[in-house]
Amino acid sequence: MTEETKKNLKKINRPFFFIGLFLVIGIAIGCYLSVNILLLYLICLVFLILSILFINRRFFYLLFVILCILVGILRYDAADIVADDNIANLIKSQKDIKIIGYVIEVPVFSRDRYGRERCSFNFRVTHIINDHCLEVSSGLVKVSSFNRFSKNFEYGYAYALEGDFKAVSSLEGARLEGYKIYLKNRYINGLFYNNKTDAAIKLNIKPKRNILYLWSMNLRAKLMNKYKQLLDEPYNGLLGALILGERAEIDENIFNFFISSGSVHVLAISGLHVGIIVLFLIFIGKIFGLNRNQASIICIGFLLFYCFLSGARVSVVRASIMAGIILGGWVIKRDSDIYNSLGLAAFLILMFNPYYLFDIGFQLSFISVLSIVYLFPKLINRVPPLFKTTKFTKYFVDGLCVSLAASIAVAPLSLYYFEKVSTVGVFTNLIMLPLLSLVLMLGVIVSLLSFISMPIAKIFAETLWLFLSFMMKTAQGFGNLPFSIIEFTNFRLSYVLGSYLLLISMAHIDILSKRIKDRLLNSSIE
Repeated sequence: MTEETKKNLKKINRPFFFIGLFLVIGIAIGCYLSVNILLLYLICLVFLILSILFINRRFFYLLFVILCILVGILRYDAADIVADDNIANLIKSQKDIKIIGYVIEVPVFSRDRYGRERCSFNFRVTHIINDHCLEVSSGLVKVSSFNRFSKNFEYGYAYALEGDFKAVSSLEGARLEGYKIYLKNRYINGLFYNNKTDAAIKLNIKPKRNILYLWSMNLRAKLMNKYKQLLDEPYNGLLGALILGERAEIDENIFNFFISSGSVHVLAISGLHVGIIVLFLIFIGKIFGLNRNQASIICIGFLLFYCFLSGARVSVVRASIMAGIILGGWVIKRDSDIYNSLGLAAFLILMFNPYYLFDIGFQLSFISVLSIVYLFPKLINRVPPLFKTTKFTKYFVDGLCVSLAASIAVAPLSLYYFEKVSTVGVFTNLIMLPLLSLVLMLGVIVSLLSFISMPIAKIFAETLWLFLSFMMKTAQGFGNLPFSIIEFTNFRLSYVLGSYLLLISMAHIDILSKRIKDRLLNSSIE
């Protein structure tokens, strides 16, 4: 590589951010554009060769942008390919069918809307038995089991199930569209209802288990049991959501208060949670004499572990990648750019699963972080110096601007998906975020002590209960306000795009007004 080429490449400011951005555009195009995958692969290859050949030319950037977009389209089309023997291709909807395969996740026990006990899990199909004929098959189905055998299902073991199957593509009704997208995002091809007595047989076949996943899920279950011993309801459920992302244990009324108060995001593990825990661990490391590099390496290992423990949700993966990049930069003594880190996180996640682009959690996670990074400096610069004279007022103004930046950017998506938005979230978060920091730090201490000494853990749990109680009272107080929620039905996608265009224009209003004035001045002189 010549010196001139190196200089040209260095001119690309924040390359990973733009790679991630154009990959997103390509995936979005791929959702609506159907192209022969072989032809698309050849076109990508041509643009890759052209980009290498003309790396010293100005139009290299244009070639590279087109290449990133084409890779996004190709990745989406590749993910859309379904094997011919997939169960969804062989059967659209059928009752009384038998399937054979493996339970690929720890079963979840709950109750349906009729009060029946239900066991749910994802099931990897290997064979189907249709009309007494055994056929090789593939695909992933979500099983809901209502029979008395349900409590005996185990992760990693093979079973023969009998019940009713319905392919995702055959689900009908406007109310199911969101659920269909959710299933597609997770490569689930259909729903299977195992509702007959003795309609499940455990097969004497060697189990297929991921040891790390099994260990993390067992640890997760042990922690939830310890939280129940240390705290009463509903505080143990709230702690489980904040530390482990286990929202199934939260009382429904309390969950609704968090929604109404605009603070439901604290219940979803994200960059805020990961950042607080990492900073706390670095602080503990310094107490024990570790330097920043040693503490950073330990934190990177912890992030990998915490991803598995919290269920590897998109927001956690994104936050862990970004935190890992920043910590890695500390180790090699190089500063990382937040935009580059965000772009790289998006690139890695979407290359693994392009359907995540259409996941609500992915969109809210990335938009909220991007808005804070992008809008916060612009908002804080508009605040008069008079309001930043003391530490308290500076903290208050900074917190208000961060909360306002995130709330403004998330509002269009909230209206589009949920048809409502909180009006008090900006103020609720000023109280919630300091409380969250205290709860997470104490939660980590209590979690560790619970494996050493439950009586000592109980002492810390008493203080933890106090802060959890404050969080619940804050959510309830703001959530009960009559004007806490604004509802807006039929908020279309075009409105969302228009809202973000307007937001970007307002963020650059100074630049736009200056250019308009300069043009008017030049035209008057001429």
